[in-house]
Amino acid sequence: MERFIQQVTKLIRSKEAKANVAEELTQHLTLAQKKHMERGLSKEEAMIKAIQDMGSPIALGESMNKIHKPKLDWMLIAAFCVLLLCGFLPLEVQAYPKKVFTILLGVGLVVVLYQYDYLKIAKHSKWFFVASIVLLLLLVYFPTYHINGIPELKLGAFSIDSLWTLPILVMGWAGHFAEKRSLFGGFAVFAFISLLFMLQPHLIAFILHTIMFMIIFLCSKHTIKTKMITIVTSALVGGSFIAFMLVNAMEYQLARIYGFINPTNYAEGFGYLYIRLQHLNSEAKWFGAIPFEGIPELQTDFVFAGIIRSYGFGLALFIAVLLFFCIIRLLVMIQKIRDPFGRYLLTGNVTLFATQVVVNIGMTFGILPIMEISLPFISYGLMPTIIAAMMTGFGLSVWRRKSYVI
Repeated sequence: MERFIQQVTKLIRSKEAKANVAEELTQHLTLAQKKHMERGLSKEEAMIKAIQDMGSPIALGESMNKIHKPKLDWMLIAAFCVLLLCGFLPLEVQAYPKKVFTILLGVGLVVVLYQYDYLKIAKHSKWFFVASIVLLLLLVYFPTYHINGIPELKLGAFSIDSLWTLPILVMGWAGHFAEKRSLFGGFAVFAFISLLFMLQPHLIAFILHTIMFMIIFLCSKHTIKTKMITIVTSALVGGSFIAFMLVNAMEYQLARIYGFINPTNYAEGFGYLYIRLQHLNSEAKWFGAIPFEGIPELQTDFVFAGIIRSYGFGLALFIAVLLFFCIIRLLVMIQKIRDPFGRYLLTGNVTLFATQVVVNIGMTFGILPIMEISLPFISYGLMPTIIAAMMTGFGLSVWRRKSYVI
């Protein structure tokens, strides 16, 4: 049997698939041997018969090599590369060196994640919660400095805020739901992490984490009844929390809400940006730049508005199509993944990515309130590229191994 298995696996190029195929063949041959022994054959004769039933080891090995050949999604890779290049569009020449460095880090992360067996992460999912909580506690109690009221930690040339915990938490929650751990314990951890986000306060991190957690939970194997009870309970708790916040909100916080609902009445305050965005969208061309001022952060939070101003709706639409193509492509992949951890891992990453895309584009057109949310790939900075790279890298890694991970 061992010689037969070696002849088969010798023709399989994927090292990870070899072990899987060897295990499957061992189980299949052992089962076939038992059946032949029940028919009166000796142990050795039964194994010989079982091997003969399998056919030529060369033909079987070549067939298995084709089935388990590592798969690359070239369409996703092409979209990833084009979007990385589009990230140069809103920048001036002096910002190119830092952008090149960011892109190289992103590409390197994709390559590493593609080669790395993502299943090894599942074994250590608890430690991702520990790492995230430690980082959040440091940000709450020992921040290096604050930017716009949000605490950050300085690590050499890099600054870290709460958003950096989100890719780590995706891996933690994917492992939690894949292993079917206690639902009560999961919500307790979620509540504690949410508290740490709000203590800073970092509302954007809180929102992104909440959406990501709920989507993974709704995609998990918990019963529909459990999900419905959780949704109703969460809606009641969330509604009560929002009502409490509105009742106790400061005047400037209410002005932010009113500025979104009726920007004309708050044209000199929080409605100003909404009005400027409306004017930009009404004056912009399909192709070509327009002289338009009054919108800040055209390289970061309002980068999509910057693309419209500098290049027109045509290029902005092209970028939006590529971004949504990545989302749809990953959603299609998720439907074909049999491994629960791989599915939840992709689901969490796609949720983070899609939420940022929808919110950033939505606030540019006044559909959603203005928030400090970057546009993946396009916004200047390391974090938007890292989130996009992790989504792409994990997507390629899971897709590569989908044929033999059950």
